[in-house]
Amino acid sequence: MRESMKTFRPFLISIFVLIAVFFLGAIYIWQIEKRHTTEQRNHILEVAANHVYSIERQFSRSLSATYALATMLRLYGELQNFNTIADHIITNYGGISCLQLAPQGIVTQIYPLKGNEKAIGHNLLKDPARRNEAMKTIKSRKLTLAGPFELIQGGKAVIGRLPVFSVDKDGSDNFWGFTIVLIRLPKLFEATQIYTLMEKGYNYELSRIDPDSGKRLVFSRSVEDPLVLPVSFSFKVPNGEWTLSISPKGGWQLMPQFYFSIVITGVVGLSFAFLTFVLMRRSEEIKAKSIDLESSNKELQMALSEIKSLSGLLPICSKCKKIRDDKGYWNQIEVYIQDHSEAQFTHSLCRECAKELYPDLDISDD
Repeated sequence: MRESMKTFRPFLISIFVLIAVFFLGAIYIWQIEKRHTTEQRNHILEVAANHVYSIERQFSRSLSATYALATMLRLYGELQNFNTIADHIITNYGGISCLQLAPQGIVTQIYPLKGNEKAIGHNLLKDPARRNEAMKTIKSRKLTLAGPFELIQGGKAVIGRLPVFSVDKDGSDNFWGFTIVLIRLPKLFEATQIYTLMEKGYNYELSRIDPDSGKRLVFSRSVEDPLVLPVSFSFKVPNGEWTLSISPKGGWQLMPQFYFSIVITGVVGLSFAFLTFVLMRRSEEIKAKSIDLESSNKELQMALSEIKSLSGLLPICSKCKKIRDDKGYWNQIEVYIQDHSEAQFTHSLCRECAKELYPDLDISDD
C-alpha cells in the first residue's frame, strides 16, 4: 500500500503539471487568436467603411438632383423642357435611373419614360404602400429616401423624394408636389462597386430599418444563407438608416500556426509532466535511502558506543580482579563486561584451580 502511494503521488502531481501547462498555453494561444480575429474584423470593417463611403457619396450626388429640379420649379413655376433638363442631370450626376415630377403627389412626368410608363398617374398620397412615407416627407419638409421596394413598373429601387412648396403672394407656403429621383439597385451597386466584395472573398448583406414596423429588412445579399458573425457598419440615409454587413466567404479563419501551437503546448506539457514524475520518483528513492542510511548510522553509533565503552584504560584490582567504573565503584569483571557489551558469562574451573581446590578429583579441560 505504501509503495503504491509512493508511485501514485508523483503520477498525480505530474497530471496536475500537464493540465497547468496546457491551460496556460491555451490561454496564451487564445490571446493570440483573439488578436488575430480582431485584426481580421478591423480589416473587414475598413473594407465596409470604404464601400459605405461610396454608397453615401453616390446618394449625395444622385439625390442632389431633386434640389436642382426644385430650384428650377421655384424659379419658373413649371418645366416646359423637362426631358432635356432631366437628360442633362442624369448624364452629369450619374447613378440615376430616372427623374420624376409629381404635382400634388401624382406622377405626371418621367424621364426616361421607356420602361416606366406604368408609373404615370401613380398617386403617392392614395397608395396604401406609399402614403405613410409620402405624408411623413411632406410633414418633415425634407428629402427622404424610401425603399428599397418593388416598383409598379417592375424591378427593385430606392426613391428619393423632396417636397416642394410654392410661396403665394401673401407669403404662405403651399405644397406643390415632389421632385423624385429613382435609383434602381443594380445601378446603385454598379456605381458603388459593391459586387467587388465577392471578388475579394467576402459575402455581404444590405439592410434597413423599416420606418413603419421598426424591423430590420434585408434587401440585398450575396448569398441566401445568413452571414456568420458579420462585421456591420451602419450609416445614415435621408430619413433612415442602412447597414452593410460583411463576413468572409469561408468563415473566420484561425491563425495559420493555431494547430501547431496546440501540438507544441501538448508536447511541452507532457515533457514537464514526465520530468516532474522522474524527479519526484528520484526524490522518493533518495528519501528512502536517506532513511535507511540514517537507521544504519544509528545502529553503527550504538555499536561504536558499545565498543567505545570497552576501550581505553580500565582500572582492575591486582588481587580480586574487580574493575572500577566511571563512578568509582568496583564491580566484578563479568558484571562490568555484561553491562557494557552483549557478552554473557558461564562459570567453570580451569585445570590449575580445579587441582588446587579438588586435588583428589581427576578433572580434565572438557
